[in-house]
Amino acid sequence: MTFITNDCVTNTLELLPGADRPRPCLQKVFDDESGRWVPAHWATCDNPNCRGCVPREAEHGKLCRTCYSKITDALSRVEELIVHFRSIDKTAQAIGERVDTSMTKSIVIPDAWLAADGLMEALGAPPIPSTASIDDTFELARQAVGEWADVDSIIATREGAKRAVVLVKRLQTALKRWPDAEVLYRPIPWFVCEQCRTRGSLWRRSPVEQGDDLLIECGTPDCGWSAEWFGWIETHKQALETFAAEWMRMQKEGGAA
Repeated sequence: MTFITNDCVTNTLELLPGADRPRPCLQKVFDDESGRWVPAHWATCDNPNCRGCVPREAEHGKLCRTCYSKITDALSRVEELIVHFRSIDKTAQAIGERVDTSMTKSIVIPDAWLAADGLMEALGAPPIPSTASIDDTFELARQAVGEWADVDSIIATREGAKRAVVLVKRLQTALKRWPDAEVLYRPIPWFVCEQCRTRGSLWRRSPVEQGDDLLIECGTPDCGWSAEWFGWIETHKQALETFAAEWMRMQKEGGAA
């Protein structure tokens, strides 16, 4: 089947299994009356139950800006998480090992190991051998992530972009099943909330439910402000770079002292 479209690839993956299928990326418009971003609709849309029908445009290969930010973020974390998942229930027996004195072969594999293999598969790598040590796992995961060094070339094709969004979806699912694998809230120092103007009240919130986006939220009681993480980063890119440079300077000065 040929897809001639400039829409984000998430709008063309209806045939993917439900566990791997991401929600279609749809455009939003700002509603002055409610003060919120709401789903966009085609002028011809007359369905009162429609939750949005205008696909986001692909800006990086076959991915929209948000999906591109998600895959680059996922690639920065997936190696560490694969190793973490392999460390869970590591006393479980490997396939082919005998159980006690019987001749029955063990086929019990920890769910976390299966999640790690699912991430490896999405990266385009084979499953991690059940006898692999943690050091072996580090090396295999490093090699798998290394194949994505030129991510822009990979997502330039529909197949590569599909693999990218599947990886993100599997990572989100794994983090939901093992929430301790990632800190839910991380503080964002120095910055001021855009609504209540409180300094130091912002937090980066990891996905809570499957399919959730990364968010930045204000922790001030009764404020309730939040925004999509990657969009906020793009808006405050220069200030974040200045903050990072200042933090590095302070670290070096502290080390020198």
